[in-house]
Amino acid sequence: MFIENKTPGAVEIIDEVFTKEWENKTTKIVEYSAKELSTAEWPELSSVYKKMLGHPNYLVQIYGIRGIRKNNLTDLYPDAAGLDKEGSHGQVRKEAKSLSEQ
Repeated sequence: MFIENKTPGAVEIIDEVFTKEWENKTTKIVEYSAKELSTAEWPELSSVYKKMLGHPNYLVQIYGIRGIRKNNLTDLYPDAAGLDKEGSHGQVRKEAKSLSEQ
């Protein structure tokens, strides 16, 4: 609901939740939230998308790339494209490569 209504202060709340749950391997909060964020049209989430690129879960990385693409955050394209490297999950590499082709 925060995202849908672009509630003031929502980005900070999302960041706080991510920070608290970031390393918790058993929680699905970050993964579920990342999935929802990936479809949001709200460029103010750029700091959250950038943070998602560094998450150890490849799904969260993919959702970060998709959020960057959705919001056309071209300043974050190089960060996302950096995930197209040896050792990254194949789907992450594919998503990252798609940004560099735009």
